[in-house]
Amino acid sequence: LLREAVQARDGAQVTEALAYAAQTGLPPPSQDVQELLTRLKLEEDLEVLWRCFMRALDAEDAIDLDFWCEEATAQELFVPEEVRRVVRSLRGAERARMAELEYKWSFDARVQDALNAGDEALLVRLVVEAESLGADAATARGALASMRADTGGSSGSGQAAASAA
Repeated sequence: LLREAVQARDGAQVTEALAYAAQTGLPPPSQDVQELLTRLKLEEDLEVLWRCFMRALDAEDAIDLDFWCEEATAQELFVPEEVRRVVRSLRGAERARMAELEYKWSFDARVQDALNAGDEALLVRLVVEAESLGADAATARGALASMRADTGGSSGSGQAAASAA
């Protein structure tokens, strides 16, 4: 039973076989078997660690990946520089997404303020701003269309600017 467990390189199975052997009154395992068990447990721990790395990489999860890098470092394991670069890259992408969301929230608030103030020229400028940044101008366009529908068209000074939007 112990030999099969060792050949299967299954640490839990080896531990179970050793416990069974001890219960049946067999002598304790040799030092070689104990060392083998220790190595098997270490290999299993490493395999689990690298599976966690791969899951974090697949999920593009910077927080998890950073955690597993720290865990590997704490276990005095080598973490390739490429993995650390991926963490930095994912964090940069995350910051960029947050900046986009912050801009969108700010933009939507400015659109709402312009709509509440009845400032058609500002809405036109907001459409132009969003388009120049490659952002979604739909909120400003919708507000502008709503304002024009409510006023029955465009005011004289805003018409030329609005036609650009």
